[in-house]
Amino acid sequence: MNEPLSARLQVLAQPITQRWRGSLLQLGWRLWLRELRGCLPAWLLPDDIPEQVYRWPLTAPVEIPTGPVRQVLLLAPGAVLLQTLQLPPAAARNLSTVVGYELDRFTPFDSDQLYFVARQERRTPTHLQVTLVAILRERLDPILNECAALGLHPHAVDVDTGAGTPLGIDLLPLPLRPRQRPRGKGLQRSLPWLCGALLIAAMLLWLDDRQRVLEAMQHSVREQKAQVAEVQALRQQLLNTRAPRTT
Repeated sequence: MNEPLSARLQVLAQPITQRWRGSLLQLGWRLWLRELRGCLPAWLLPDDIPEQVYRWPLTAPVEIPTGPVRQVLLLAPGAVLLQTLQLPPAAARNLSTVVGYELDRFTPFDSDQLYFVARQERRTPTHLQVTLVAILRERLDPILNECAALGLHPHAVDVDTGAGTPLGIDLLPLPLRPRQRPRGKGLQRSLPWLCGALLIAAMLLWLDDRQRVLEAMQHSVREQKAQVAEVQALRQQLLNTRAPRTT
């Protein structure tokens, strides 16, 4: 069976996502969004889609939530392999591919036996700090099948940090991920429309300013023409006055 187009696009976009995570550009983007959110009225910021976390193992059938809810399956820390790696900075260009080739060195398993996420944490001139989270396919697949039997079709599979909070990764296989992720920031969804409206407003203001400048210039030209005509009329009067009279 051919791989879905959405899954192939996610694979192609993964290197860009890895370079974006933890970069100074991402930090600046978040700070700018935070400042912009504080300047906008509340009606312009749609509410974020709520997130419902389900801890594995499930003990009862899952009630389907009403409304748009992002369902996250949270695994225990002992269910996964978690390592901190140090790689050359050049690995950031295609982090998942590089780590995938070296999985048999970082773990006791081959890449075709694992689902894994490689997340860039920090980058220095000499090395790249990466968090590797992996789980055996033969372990996660039965878990997902049991979840489906209990009515849960998670949008993401995350891991508990050990402190009760999610690690912030997604081990869900690409073919099972929704085409449009339910999770989304309200400001990020409305930001393109807001930027477009601001751009149009800026263009209209610029055109209005140009029109006012043009009208001012035309008015100045008319005044100058009137002054020139007045000067020419006075000159003609002087010439007529100085002209010799004939007897």
